Formats: sequence, structure tokens, C-alpha cells
Amino acid sequence: MYLSLQYFIITTQNTQYHISNTHLADREVKSILKTRSGDIIALCNTNEDWAPRSKRGAIYDIENEEHTYFIKFENKRINISVENSLTSKHLIARDFSSQNNVLLNLPDEVISNKRVQFER
Repeated sequence: MYLSLQYFIITTQNTQYHISNTHLADREVKSILKTRSGDIIALCNTNEDWAPRSKRGAIYDIENEEHTYFIKFENKRINISVENSLTSKHLIARDFSSQNNVLLNLPDEVISNKRVQFER
């Protein structure tokens, strides 16, 4: 579990109170939702309430240090990060030994007969 480094110190009558901002969650991704062309549109973990998380939402979370996302690949933890291209942003989980985006190796999320609604 990662914790935010932000905290507040309040001093009243010679007593200090340390109040941490611990809203940051460490989220394991076990599958992905893709378009027919193979573009990732959501990060998923069927065991978690936060999932599915839209690509846009996950990018916001990562860039603003709201939450971290990771996958387990070959018994290693690989953090998901944001990569900028000329026209857009992409989610990647780079395996440093091969330099491949192993996020694409995750299974596709199966959503049967239900409409997926993402947060705005």
C-alpha cells in the first residue's frame, strides 16, 4: 500500500497533531478492456469495487498521484505508467528486461450482456 506523502502538522497549546492524507490506493490490474482495434479503454479487476476504471480515469489517477496501478508479470510487480505520444496518452507497463508493454499480455475482460458505465 502506497501512502500519500502529503500531511499536515497542527499545533495547539504545545501539542502537535500529524494528520496524513492517505487516500492513495495501490490497485492491482488483472485484465483489460479493449476496443476491436486493440486500444485499451479500461483497467479491470473483477474482485475490486474500483473496476473497471476507464483509461482516462486511470491516466488522471496516475498523473495526479491519486492512485497507483500495477500488474504481476512473471512473479514481478510492474507499475503502470503514462506514456505520451505526439497525439495522445497511453497506459503502459514496461517490462525492463524485454522493453515490451506487458499490459497488453493481460487477458481481455469479458463483459456479458451488460453496458459498462465509466465515471465522468
